[in-house]
Amino acid sequence: MAESDPEVVEVLRKYIVGIEDLLYLTEDMLSLLLRKFDPEFIALALRGKSEKLQNFFLTKVSSRMKKDMREVLEGPPKPAHEVQKAVEEVMIYVREKVKTGEIVIDKSGSTKYV
Repeated sequence: MAESDPEVVEVLRKYIVGIEDLLYLTEDMLSLLLRKFDPEFIALALRGKSEKLQNFFLTKVSSRMKKDMREVLEGPPKPAHEVQKAVEEVMIYVREKVKTGEIVIDKSGSTKYV
């Protein structure tokens, strides 16, 4: 598809929101996410994801939350279906908030917030 219609592919990339796109959340948007989900649940969704994404969350939370999240991230293996369920729940919520404008995923970094 990328070769036959690169413009469509670019539009899709712009509007499809995946878990790695959470790197673009502002602190306020991240707070919104943390009010909805326990830190341990978010950590479950982050298992197996990029170290960059995991560190993004770990550097934005309190030391207590960081400890709780690390226990999940570095703890014993979890069933893949549990991790996938957590990813799906988090992303359903994020996509709902994107639709309402409460969360903005700006991959270009050009949006200014006031």
